[in-house]
Amino acid sequence: MSFNGAAQMRSDSKIKAAADRCLSQGISVIPIGEDKIPAIRWMELIDRPLEQWDFPGCNIGMITGATNGIVVIDCDDRRSALLWLSTKKKTPLMATTRRGMHFYYKHPGSYVKSGSGLHMPGGKYDVKADRSFVLCCPSVNKGHEYRFMSHEGNPKGKWIEPSQLPMFDTAWRPESVSRPCADYGSTVIRDARAIINKLTAGEGERDKVTYHAIKVVQESGASESEAVAVVVDWHLRNCVPPWDVMTVAAKVKRVYNRS
Repeated sequence: MSFNGAAQMRSDSKIKAAADRCLSQGISVIPIGEDKIPAIRWMELIDRPLEQWDFPGCNIGMITGATNGIVVIDCDDRRSALLWLSTKKKTPLMATTRRGMHFYYKHPGSYVKSGSGLHMPGGKYDVKADRSFVLCCPSVNKGHEYRFMSHEGNPKGKWIEPSQLPMFDTAWRPESVSRPCADYGSTVIRDARAIINKLTAGEGERDKVTYHAIKVVQESGASESEAVAVVVDWHLRNCVPPWDVMTVAAKVKRVYNRS
């Protein structure tokens, strides 16, 4: 963390409040120092939460797995996060990170192996499960504060207890990757991107132009998940003001479902 003076005190206060809330619910949390490295020996805290939080200047990490009843999917870039949103079971507890998003799920009860760099068509993700941890809100990483997202399923963007979340699907944690990530840079997708990148739209034109962009990408032969990533990326850069990510993703899905 890179704060000084009053800013550091405000950050410490928010992190302590979050840590105290977790500890009051029996959820194990740990202090995280520079470069996302735990500031203490943390493995022994998997089954024995801290009695109190007293770690000024540290971020907060949540131990994942069966003990805390939680599994977190970590998509470390925007494209992978959009693909996850469009293709996997929705969860009301999502957080924005410095470059991507975290998706929180209820632990299924059986052992879930943690892993990184798992592939899905067009992107990749990490699974934070048993014997692992995740940097969580309101930690600050290189100037970005992690925040729970406000959306239809969680209007106030608040913490939701793990028991209230949808169950993690163990099929999302393959023991091995059987095929490489799809070629997001394929010729047809690059051609579609080149076409729609010439399109722009103001507030009164967004619906019509976004629909046109979706059809261009669809007719290029792109899959629905690839179309979500391409169209959302275009929309955020070429439409003023842009809709939120989930709105654009929903529009792509509607067009594909009508076909």
